Amino acid sequence: MATATNRVCCIENCKIKPTLMCLGCPEILYCSSHHKQHRDHLNVKLLKVADNCNQFLEEIQILIHDPQQHTLMKTIDEWEIQSIEKIRRLAHETREELLPYIKNFIPRVEMQLTSLNTEVRQNLDDCDFMDTDIDNWTEELQKLKALLKGPPDITVRQDSTKFISMIYSHIEDSFFNPSSPECYLEDQYDPRSQEQQPRNYYENPNENAPYRYGLKFRDLNNVL
Repeated sequence: MATATNRVCCIENCKIKPTLMCLGCPEILYCSSHHKQHRDHLNVKLLKVADNCNQFLEEIQILIHDPQQHTLMKTIDEWEIQSIEKIRRLAHETREELLPYIKNFIPRVEMQLTSLNTEVRQNLDDCDFMDTDIDNWTEELQKLKALLKGPPDITVRQDSTKFISMIYSHIEDSFFNPSSPECYLEDQYDPRSQEQQPRNYYENPNENAPYRYGLKFRDLNNVL
């Protein structure tokens, strides 16, 4: 077993005999003063982790009250907005392209309707018409209505091309199954439970070993 005289403090130019080491890095030795500096530095880092945990917990609480704020939900919202924008833009372009033809087509139907209406009025005043005339005029009127709704030289159709990308959701059952070994939440420690014990915590090999914020240091005098 190595003796203390064969080891030096890991801090450069420190000649003080090392007496402590951090169990997280057992190959590195510290004198008491530098050990305290190292411990304080680790405590600061751990407190930062604790602050990040608290901040993350606040974010989770927000999501619990409003799950719609989850990142996945926002992804769907963004897809919806982009898809609607594509539809609106294409609809606007198609309207602008079709509008001149519609403006030119409507007066042509109006002219034919005016001619039919004049003929009907004249026969109504003269009382010189038969049942077949009424049937013919009615049929002609229906043709003009159909012509106005569906011009023979203008069509609006929809292609099956994937103009808008589809969106799907896929849920792995194992994540939400507590009995699955892949479930990330299976072995989490709940500090509110008095019966449940924390897992993967340090086991104390030495009842006299000093602890601070979960950081363990062992007295080298016991091992040197």
